[in-house]
Amino acid sequence: MAAEADNGAYGVLVSCVDRANSRQQVQSLWPQIIFGGSTLGLVARADVYRDRAGDACLACHNPSERDGDRIWALREQLRGMSTEALAAFLLGRGFDVEAVAEELARPRCGSDGEKAISDLARPPPEFSAGLISLAAGLLLAANLLRELALAPASPQQKNLIVLSFLKGEMEQTNLAVDEACEQGCAARRAGRAS
Repeated sequence: MAAEADNGAYGVLVSCVDRANSRQQVQSLWPQIIFGGSTLGLVARADVYRDRAGDACLACHNPSERDGDRIWALREQLRGMSTEALAAFLLGRGFDVEAVAEELARPRCGSDGEKAISDLARPPPEFSAGLISLAAGLLLAANLLRELALAPASPQQKNLIVLSFLKGEMEQTNLAVDEACEQGCAARRAGRAS
């Protein structure tokens, strides 16, 4: 397994990341199989992404967040504040006033102030109750156990399990390839097959 990682070749990855940008990065490693667990409101889900024709990849339905416009709008808002208002705004959110003021005056890629502005511009996390996260983890563990310890899935095996606490139901279905996938999984697989 260490040799696979050293060569950038992964057989199995488990993904429980919150941001679509992170999901894009996980998918860019192109493992043979990704087990994903996630929540959205009162819904827990577990996905299995196999590197095979016809199956969605982790990136398919998780387009990268485009934070640029939000970051530039926040920079303009911060520049329009008085020194006192800027300090109160930043301190109230636990950010370094000096680092952000320096970044606004003299932008520098990779500075602490740039990171703070990016963090400030990020949308607030979505609600997920502890019970929902636990359910997603259990579904994910069940998928791992079934696939790796018991028996690999047949081609007819569904690749998505959704448990809705609001509706009180569980559904198994297939997640189709998104033709607009940023990773181009359908074309990549077709090119590899030829």
